[in-house]
Amino acid sequence: MDAGLTAAVFGLVGALIGSASSVATIIVQSKLKDRRDRSKQLLDLSLAEFGHHLDLAKSNGGGAILPISAYIYNNHLILKALEDGSFGPETLAEIAQKGDEVIRAINETETKRGRPGVAHP
Repeated sequence: MDAGLTAAVFGLVGALIGSASSVATIIVQSKLKDRRDRSKQLLDLSLAEFGHHLDLAKSNGGGAILPISAYIYNNHLILKALEDGSFGPETLAEIAQKGDEVIRAINETETKRGRPGVAHP
């Protein structure tokens, strides 16, 4: 092979490797940004819902409110079902059942701490 052709082939291979690494970097950064955006959306939604329930409890003279982690967990399950296209009556029933399990766990934890539970599923 002559030197010019060899240099051209190696130059082309180098350009392909450089392009592939740039594309891979863009894909990884895009996935990380999507994950950050979903986490922010989940937290914003959960904080808004928590605040709404807090306002309702205040206007009704008090009452037990679930910790924000329960709202985050519930909204995570809902957003996940929406993203994968499985959101429907059956999925909603499963999410409600998992929410009841979270409430039971919260109540058990609060009871162990000597405090009243937050709600009954």
